[in-house]
Amino acid sequence: MGVVADRTKTRMGKFRPWLLWMIIPWIVMGILTFTSFDLSPTGKLVYAYVTYTLLTMVYTMINIPYSALMGVMTAHSEDRTVLASFRFIGAFSGTFFVNGTMLFLVGFFGRGNEPLGFTLTVTLYALMAAGLFFMTFATTKERIKAPETQKTSLARDLKALVKNGPWLVMIAVSILTIMWIAIRGGATIHFFKYASSSEH
Repeated sequence: MGVVADRTKTRMGKFRPWLLWMIIPWIVMGILTFTSFDLSPTGKLVYAYVTYTLLTMVYTMINIPYSALMGVMTAHSEDRTVLASFRFIGAFSGTFFVNGTMLFLVGFFGRGNEPLGFTLTVTLYALMAAGLFFMTFATTKERIKAPETQKTSLARDLKALVKNGPWLVMIAVSILTIMWIAIRGGATIHFFKYASSSEH
């Protein structure tokens, strides 16, 4: 996705357009992933695999350009550090908000119908995320542009990456970080739903 985004050329830039293009797919896949249908056990499993895979693909298509946006907004490393700090403050605030409100909203919207509660809750979250992505698209500008004479080769880029030790380490750390975030997030919801409720 990084390769695709980096080679995107529009009047809006190369990273910003993806925030706009992926908003609707992001909303649709988010809602479908958390919507339950009357299927057989095998059908439910296949549905879960397909929707979650598509959701993560859409997430990649909106998050990679979003992450790369800082690099073309300013050439000053100090400004990029400030932008990254605000980004992570927002990310952890969003995680805290979802962890703190999900079960309440599921009960509020579902009124005893938990599957419906999850669908409506995620619909709300998806709309909020869409609004924030659109705000990011509308209020940012890509100021740093590659020279017109710069020629790039996909094969050469990939070959260079494979030989880049620090990049490989960064990829491994990124994978472990994402796994940790996923496990922690899942365990948090599980704890509040089952462990904490069983104590009362």
